[in-house]
Amino acid sequence: LTLANMRNICHIFTALCLRSFDDTEKFEQFSKRLRQQQQTDVELNNALQELATRPTHDSAIKRLMKDLKQLRTEALGNIAVVPQAHNVFQWHVNIQPLQGVLQ
Repeated sequence: LTLANMRNICHIFTALCLRSFDDTEKFEQFSKRLRQQQQTDVELNNALQELATRPTHDSAIKRLMKDLKQLRTEALGNIAVVPQAHNVFQWHVNIQPLQGVLQ
């Protein structure tokens, strides 16, 4: 991943958390600050616009964020999980075998 992609993932994850926890005011402040600092590219700007129109009580997103938080707190040395920057419903997963080589 490039630095810009990682930055977008972090910004989108932060915005998604604010939106998922019904903190509309903080979400709007965060989005506005990103735009004022000119830290948004087309991909991030589109994601922020989509999040702004998404219902705040989206149980699927809340569940995904809960799952992501759990995955990050558990020590899963052989599994890496990251939601895609443009769509929280698509995840990139790397799984390494505990022993040997995958065939």
